[in-house]
Amino acid sequence: MSHSLILEALQDCETALEKPDRWFFSCTILSNVLADIGQEQLAYLWRDLARQSQLSRQAFHVFAGAIYAKLERWKDAIHQNQQAIALDHRCAIAYTNLTQLYQQIDQPEAGADYRYQFISLWPQESTAEECEELGITFQERKQPGKAINCYRWAIERNPNQWTAYYRLAHLLARAKQLKQAMACYRRLLERDPSQGEAHQKLGQLLLQQQSYGEAVEQFQQAIRHQPDFVWSYLGLVKALMPLRRWDEAIAACQAALKLRADLDWPYRRMGAAWMEQGEPTEAIACFQQVAALSGWPQCRDRDYHFTHDLFTYWIPAWKKQLARCLEEPSLEGSSLESLALDRSRPGRGLNVLQLGGAQGMWSCWMLDQVLTEGGDRLHCLEPQPLARFEQNLAKAQAAGQATIQPPATVVYETAAIADRLQSLQQDSLGAYQLIYLQGQPQEQLQDQAQLAWPLLSPGGLMVFEDYHQASHPQGPARSLRKLPQESPRANIDRFLAQIPGEFEILDQAHQLFLRKVEANPGASDEAMTECSDGDSD
Repeated sequence: MSHSLILEALQDCETALEKPDRWFFSCTILSNVLADIGQEQLAYLWRDLARQSQLSRQAFHVFAGAIYAKLERWKDAIHQNQQAIALDHRCAIAYTNLTQLYQQIDQPEAGADYRYQFISLWPQESTAEECEELGITFQERKQPGKAINCYRWAIERNPNQWTAYYRLAHLLARAKQLKQAMACYRRLLERDPSQGEAHQKLGQLLLQQQSYGEAVEQFQQAIRHQPDFVWSYLGLVKALMPLRRWDEAIAACQAALKLRADLDWPYRRMGAAWMEQGEPTEAIACFQQVAALSGWPQCRDRDYHFTHDLFTYWIPAWKKQLARCLEEPSLEGSSLESLALDRSRPGRGLNVLQLGGAQGMWSCWMLDQVLTEGGDRLHCLEPQPLARFEQNLAKAQAAGQATIQPPATVVYETAAIADRLQSLQQDSLGAYQLIYLQGQPQEQLQDQAQLAWPLLSPGGLMVFEDYHQASHPQGPARSLRKLPQESPRANIDRFLAQIPGEFEILDQAHQLFLRKVEANPGASDEAMTECSDGDSD
């Protein structure tokens, strides 16, 4: 193709846009040039354009774009089609051309934008599949608004496009438009009540709305249509427990275990249900099994007695942060190696302070899996004697004495915690590598943290329980859970505001993990911002 002849003739046509008396002649010349080189289709278009009584600038730009595309001058072709749209935003062919042209220059995102504009103007011109595919593109590009519209168009084009319903409802739920998301699932179920996944997902949304009775019905329908989908049983249990339907919750847990015996959550929730029914023996057996499935078989083997479990779910988080702080990568694996700051130096072990201990679950886990050398030491402070804590701790110590030579040292004291912390400041400043504040009264928490902070060594770890209580997995069975206004978080934040630049936030979920660092006042604002960002959890 003689590019120069074509471009010269095209330029003459563009000039003729301002000189209508030359329009017919210029377009005819271009048509003849195209015909001479075998471009009959383009030649016909320009010949037809020359004969039109009304000069069309829009058509000129579209046809000029077609010539540039033939010459593989993609950017010029794009410019011409954009000019056509600028003259008339309803120039359908220009949107289609631009979608294809941007594909040619490896800019599919821009092409998708023009395809989106085309469908928004003429939704009837696209199939449901095309609309859904475009929605997936925008979803991958993190443009949920456009993706939502695409999925809606897909459903309008084909009300039986089931996957579009799921994608649409998912995005609506993520956008916190829960009522619209639920309406989407209900519309799907009206057309096909056998969609078990839709029942399950609708049940999850109803759970978030605390509509427990309706959620139960949806999860039951989900199980009816997809009896092998184990997570429907979890949803059912979560909905049954706030309704205090303990027998049904236990039965659902047992049904889930028949599908997958390796799950820990059925035992955790059965344990909570058994305790609500006043059956501690069954609850203890369940919590022992949870621990074993969580990589802590000693809990079952040594017959620790725990009647609630607010810890094992967080074992992976503890492993990760202990490994990170204490430079033991093996902690993140399935098994825990012994842990100390420097095992190569005799007598140098890990010194741990625990303030409050409930029934001693965390203490026993530490003794079984972390404090496994003679130089290690666990110092427990409790304001009053707790029989179950002492019994479990005694079992852990006895096991340690039988397996570790010499065993880790355990100091268990019952005393006013604030008074004891003040006395420790006389000879134990910086002596502890790990301090855990567990289940302390919120009105005392800030003062206790302030007193304990000087006892923590640089680089050491301080951990607060119940920072983001809403993230705890045991869910509504913890009507035991504190209300938001009773959360200890506010007191923890006030403590952090008093030690600006002295800490690094490692993790904040149910628990808050802090590492003590050298004072850097400039870092305090950033760290406190991290705490504030956790509000969404």
